[in-house]
Amino acid sequence: MRRDEKLIKLSREHYASLKLANSLASAPVHTISESLSQQVKTARIELSAHFKEEEETLIPQLLSYGEFALTNRLKIEHQQLLSLSGDETNSNALKQFGLLLKAHVRFEERELFTVLQAHWEAQP
Repeated sequence: MRRDEKLIKLSREHYASLKLANSLASAPVHTISESLSQQVKTARIELSAHFKEEEETLIPQLLSYGEFALTNRLKIEHQQLLSLSGDETNSNALKQFGLLLKAHVRFEERELFTVLQAHWEAQP
């Protein structure tokens, strides 16, 4: 399905997040580099803004369509990701952050955005 224009910016941001997530997920826990830790610190700021935009623009729409489970998952994962990224010196947390971020991006791209687009296309 071609991505709706309203979601293109968010999808592009997902691509950058996925690159970091893959780097963290594939790194052995005890060898997460200073460079990766610094990238997480920077990403946390960017993710906070990204999450805020999603929560302010997408959640009201999801709720209006009765998509409560998707809304809850979105909010919970945002909270978990911010929590895990809060200590960039904790290798275990960073590894978990990478794994969850990868799964979260896939969830949004494959499920959440697809559901939203289907609702938008169903409207006259």
